[in-house]
Amino acid sequence: MNYHLRSLGNKLVVSSVCYESPLRNLPELAKQIQSFDFHGEVVFDLLCVNGMSRNRFVSMFFDSSFNRSSKKPLTSDELECAQSDFYRKNPDYLYSSVLHEEQISSFLNS
Repeated sequence: MNYHLRSLGNKLVVSSVCYESPLRNLPELAKQIQSFDFHGEVVFDLLCVNGMSRNRFVSMFFDSSFNRSSKKPLTSDELECAQSDFYRKNPDYLYSSVLHEEQISSFLNS
């Protein structure tokens, strides 16, 4: 599995855990989310896939399946802070990412 799924407030957050995008596993992910009976915004943190780029976060609406036409980039300081804490607690994910060692070191020590 190339993602970690958790709830954060009223959203679900899908965090990338390696260089492979969790967006490639939408059918599998949809089945997992259906088991939670969740309807709403799903946020994807693609740090391990896209690095520290502007398109690190994207969101998509979920209502028993993903509405791909609702996919949009997302910026949120609160989300970025929460997700940065998540990755600092799980540094192994960063070492399986597209980030270089210097970037990982800088990220973990910021």
